Amino acid sequence: MEFAYPHNLVTQVQAAWASTTHSGRVITQIPPVEYLRQFLEVAYHASMFTEEARQIEFRIAFITPEEASQVAGPEELGRLYEPVKFTNPRDFSVQEILRLAPATDHTNVLICVSPENGDLSDDGGAPLKIWGLLNTGASWWEFTQRESKTGVPPPNCLAVSSSEPGNLTISREGSVLINLKKGDVITPSSQTLYQGPIADFLEEALSSLNSEVCAQIEEDAYCLNNKSVDFPRELYFRFIERLLFQIRQKGHGGALLVIPDRQVEDNNDQYPGLMIKYPCNYILLWSLLLRSLVFRYKHNKLFMEFFRGEGGSPISIYHQINTLETQRDEVDHRIKDCVQLYASSSGVDGAILMTDRLRLLGFGTEITILAPGLKQVYLSRDHTAESTVPVPIESYGTRHRSAFRFCWEYPESVAFVISQDGGVKGVKRVGDKLIFWPDINFGPLGI
Repeated sequence: MEFAYPHNLVTQVQAAWASTTHSGRVITQIPPVEYLRQFLEVAYHASMFTEEARQIEFRIAFITPEEASQVAGPEELGRLYEPVKFTNPRDFSVQEILRLAPATDHTNVLICVSPENGDLSDDGGAPLKIWGLLNTGASWWEFTQRESKTGVPPPNCLAVSSSEPGNLTISREGSVLINLKKGDVITPSSQTLYQGPIADFLEEALSSLNSEVCAQIEEDAYCLNNKSVDFPRELYFRFIERLLFQIRQKGHGGALLVIPDRQVEDNNDQYPGLMIKYPCNYILLWSLLLRSLVFRYKHNKLFMEFFRGEGGSPISIYHQINTLETQRDEVDHRIKDCVQLYASSSGVDGAILMTDRLRLLGFGTEITILAPGLKQVYLSRDHTAESTVPVPIESYGTRHRSAFRFCWEYPESVAFVISQDGGVKGVKRVGDKLIFWPDINFGPLGI
């Protein structure tokens, strides 16, 4: 295996930066080649150290003080971010990162780096300096965790973060561009859930969710603000993304096995090759999703009537709107509790088993399937699995191989494998090939 190092990433980061979509807010420049190489190499070497036996975690942004002031916004309108400028800039070095990292929370504070003279056209002429910190606050983190209704995303600049030795995540405005993990360069596929074989597998449950909610609201389509939207799909995928992200945050890794709900009755709670330590049949979540969608629809419909002056007494409608909003928030909070419940069950050794209708069938699942004919798997280079590379199954650890054997034996299934280093892999059998997607990006801060 040929290992990649930071200097190997320069061209790929430049290409990813140029091809990535962004919000259009104030856009900073990507560093020139020499600065970009220094930026990545210092971060890489800093990730290798510990501070009093604690793993160093940090997030560094390449941004000048002037750009930071721009992205922060005018003070009279309320600044989005708060730059903290040092009186005396510090050298951009491994030692300084080690000193600063323990004093910063990498989920809401960026360590800011730029050339000493602030001139980005100078390709490595002026030394890089740490000129201060950018406090982005916790609003975006809380928003992505559904703990608040709004949030301000990270600034539109190049950032690199690390929470594991030798592993770097390069991002822009919170979107991951490239991961360097264990010497391998991985480009995350954020569309794997939404398009391709995994999305095709989930389509049956999504169609059922949409049909059931439309029946309850007595409409042909789910409409908000008089527009047909696929909010049922959004809510469904949001749960899966939150679940995988919460398992990531636990730091111990895990696996999530998903089978069609219609197979539950067919199998009569018997799944050959699976030993479930803690079997159950928890079906509450599906009804919670339906109730959330119904409350959201009714709330939106009444609000539009209130806005247009239609319906009955404005005071009566206003009270109904508040009641529906309270009911919706209560149900959403219970969905959040379910996310925590499902994610916490990953702490037991073994996989979580659930259906595509989000029915929890058990946890602590041991996969005893042998699949002797499965010799290799195919790494997908895109979300559609049109471009794949064969990899020997022995290249992966026990957790991954178990998930591979499960999906091979159960063609109508999907597995998600969460590594201890935070990576999330998707696995699906497609015909006579077992496909896996190396990194499904669920890091809302580019962490």
